Amino acid sequence: MAKIMIVDDSSTIIHQLEFILQSGGYEVIIARDGLEGIKKLEENDDIDLVISDINMPNMNGFDMVKTMTSKKNIKVYMLSTEGDTRMIKQAKESGAKGYIIKPFNPDELLEIVGKATKAA
Repeated sequence: MAKIMIVDDSSTIIHQLEFILQSGGYEVIIARDGLEGIKKLEENDDIDLVISDINMPNMNGFDMVKTMTSKKNIKVYMLSTEGDTRMIKQAKESGAKGYIIKPFNPDELLEIVGKATKAA
């Protein structure tokens, strides 16, 4: 079973993603900002994918992705309501492998996660 870390400061989004991913058979780890995400990645060697918000307290998603990918070969997908091309480009330049726009379809999310974790 693949292990997915959700990094988001919204309890609503966390619960929604956790429910969808667990129903898809994934193990889920939660972090509420970029700093906690980095700490949990360091504590867990078996995380297959990180799904992260961009706008969070303490450390934003872009800075978190840069730090994570400089320390470890990890796939990170950004999840945001901001879908303009500048944000998507900035996410990719930060090291994100994909970008998911909120609101998302649960079946499409599971398909994206399935493909990302199979290629891991």
